[in-house]
Amino acid sequence: TCCHLSSEEVGHRQARGLKPTLRFRVPENAVIEFVDLVKGPQRFSSNDIGDFIVRRADGTSPFLFCNAIDDALMRITHVLRGDDHLTNTPRQILILQALNLPLSQYGHLSLITGDDGTPLSKRHGSFSVQDLQRRGFLPQAVINYLARLGHTCEVQQLLNFDELAMHFNLEKLSRSPAHFDHNQIMYWQKISVQLLDKNRFLNWLGEDIKKQIPENMQNVFVSATQPNIAFPHDAAMWSAIFFSDCLKLEELDHEALTWLCDAKEQFFIIAEQALENYGTDFSRILVEMKQALGISGKRLFMPLRIALTGKVHGPELALIAQLLGVKKMQQRLGQALQFIRLLSKP
Repeated sequence: TCCHLSSEEVGHRQARGLKPTLRFRVPENAVIEFVDLVKGPQRFSSNDIGDFIVRRADGTSPFLFCNAIDDALMRITHVLRGDDHLTNTPRQILILQALNLPLSQYGHLSLITGDDGTPLSKRHGSFSVQDLQRRGFLPQAVINYLARLGHTCEVQQLLNFDELAMHFNLEKLSRSPAHFDHNQIMYWQKISVQLLDKNRFLNWLGEDIKKQIPENMQNVFVSATQPNIAFPHDAAMWSAIFFSDCLKLEELDHEALTWLCDAKEQFFIIAEQALENYGTDFSRILVEMKQALGISGKRLFMPLRIALTGKVHGPELALIAQLLGVKKMQQRLGQALQFIRLLSKP
């Protein structure tokens, strides 16, 4: 620092147009101690700190100084922040003591890490609040996940702000780095989606998707898709499946294609007959097919599901039948029959 410069040296520097910064003179051989709310007792030697800037040459003050003063003037009692700020704390304590301002209680949380164990950053993907919102994550899902990230919450159900605050306990904060688990935030996202009421669910999907859903089909569409999606684009996929004219069976993945081909032609001939007899009464359709073919379980359900939707997972077959209607189901069963006949040709 420049504290030991002579008046002559100071004059030379000013003559060259250099503007000084203002530094806090750190006392020598002092010990700064505090009890961290997460990490426990902390001890720093002033000899390891050095005089630090509190006003830059342009007249502005750095975060370190402003943050400490702002907290004190706003009577902040507890400061919880990342442990990358741990070494800032002794400096801020010195500032506040010098100005005879009250100290906050400090707690430093371990940084969130990615899959590789390094601090979470842009290279791990898009995890800013804006990015999560843009991808369709619901606020309550993000909040419930973050509230449990590095903090043990015994209640494993979706909680609102007040409930999360009630269950927050400083003693349950972890000293170990918290790992950002994509599966966990997806878990809370799916729960949040399932708990939306019909209107909020449809509004969350967005106007473009809502326009694709016939008004008289909205209730059935919500019942069918809400348990099976995590994001609006998932609903867009199902909307296209239910309300478009045909499926592109040639784009089936290997698993779906195997189920379809293993069913054989007779399966779809019987399915078409049962559909003609019972319309959208899917329970009776399944009973007739089971009796006629002597099959049950996945061997019965999967080829039907794939022929009607092109997917191996999804809504209940009864709801699929309501959304597609008899005419479209007939068309798709016929399409599946022609498809496997084409594949079976030498």
